[in-house]
Amino acid sequence: MQLYNKHSAEERARIIDENSQERITLSFYKYFKLGNPNLFRDHLFIVWSKLDVLGRIYVAKEGINAQLSVPKENYNKFKESLKSLTPLNEIRLNVAIEQYSKSFLKLTIKVREKIVADENNKFEKEIQKITDEEIKKIYEKEFQKEKEIMTV
Repeated sequence: MQLYNKHSAEERARIIDENSQERITLSFYKYFKLGNPNLFRDHLFIVWSKLDVLGRIYVAKEGINAQLSVPKENYNKFKESLKSLTPLNEIRLNVAIEQYSKSFLKLTIKVREKIVADENNKFEKEIQKITDEEIKKIYEKEFQKEKEIMTV
């Protein structure tokens, strides 16, 4: 079984147009321990390729993060494919409010270190830079604002 896309993005766009294919765009993520992300990635690619799933999916030892579209006629089969995987069997799917059939033009499933890019833990580094004294000043400033509002 091939584990790559057969069609270019341009070919896929043409196929979607020719078939007037209605697609459901959705996203989901879940943190769970994954022993072999590469094997999990290959399994998802094989199963979801058969369902004509298109999108960007990141898999890591910590879980999965997916933004994808699936043909409307395969939506229930896609949900069944999730239910067959223990960590994903009760996952919440976030269906897009507006649907666009060409939101994704190929299936890309990448194994990453983390499922969410965090700019090299920039947020954690920023938090560590705030001292207790700075936090105290922030609270005092907010408390003073609230006090002024209450006295008006």
